[in-house]
Amino acid sequence: MFGNTECDRERMLTMYRYPIDQRQLGEKKLVSTETVEYDGEVMKRDGVPVRRCSVLVTPPNDRPEVMEIEIPSEDPIEMAQLTPVVLDNLTVRSRVNQVGRLVIKLEADAIRIDQEAAKAEQVAKHGETPKPESPAVKPFAVK
Repeated sequence: MFGNTECDRERMLTMYRYPIDQRQLGEKKLVSTETVEYDGEVMKRDGVPVRRCSVLVTPPNDRPEVMEIEIPSEDPIEMAQLTPVVLDNLTVRSRVNQVGRLVIKLEADAIRIDQEAAKAEQVAKHGETPKPESPAVKPFAVK
């Protein structure tokens, strides 16, 4: 029976980590965020609270879906809904739990706004290139 030996118990606790090629996910947009709790306690990774982000992914030639990704962050993640995002070091972790079932979790080190995608959306929406935040000031030339 699985789980009776010391080796089996050690293997159950081992988590394997695999990187994910984000290009295969296509567009990624934040849907919502929440703090992860387990038995009424805030879950932490290396002493940092874990936030669960729901991200809408639109893979090329496939249907869109929402992925739940856990990200450690001291501060709550605050972005507008459907903001294009980039996930730093996106990985999938897998392990076998105590009853012999495969458990899979998606994790990233950080989430941030995808500036390029946000600008492209603005161009598509308004039909114009975005204006710079402040004009460049050129110093006078000395002769």
